Amino acid sequence: MGLILAYFRKPRLDLARIRIVWCDHICEEDEYFQKVIHRLCKRNEAIRAAMLSSNAQHAESEAEEDFVLSSLADRISTFFHNLIEDDIIANEEELKRCCYDIGRQHAAYGKKRFKISFWEEFTLTMMNVLEEIYPTTTKEEQKAWHVFLRYVNENMLDGYHDALTYNDKPT
Repeated sequence: MGLILAYFRKPRLDLARIRIVWCDHICEEDEYFQKVIHRLCKRNEAIRAAMLSSNAQHAESEAEEDFVLSSLADRISTFFHNLIEDDIIANEEELKRCCYDIGRQHAAYGKKRFKISFWEEFTLTMMNVLEEIYPTTTKEEQKAWHVFLRYVNENMLDGYHDALTYNDKPT
């Protein structure tokens, strides 16, 4: 009985409002994901190190590291663009699989494991930036975007942990 109630209490993705946030605010501007990455890395040096560990082994200056972080922001933007613009969000199983697969890929990005708190901090930073640079988003739109980000995060984390478990199995 508890599972049935939990199913009904689980927030549903509000596709219309997610698309409004994307199309009316984020999509046309490169600024959102750039700000997210740079703010996240400024706030948490461990996250910055994790993001740079597999991508900037040969970066010789802070400017080169910033270029790598900017490239990561572009990749994240492309991922969200594909989820929304290619209408993957309309098919929950496909959305779940895409997020799960990208989470599995994260397991190969570094030698050190990402802390669970990193994943949550990423989601919260995305929300903070949305509220700051797009103050015209309504509370309903913000809530829809937050539910979407948590959904993406949850399924990426599942893929990440499954990949780690698979990689940790003795051969």
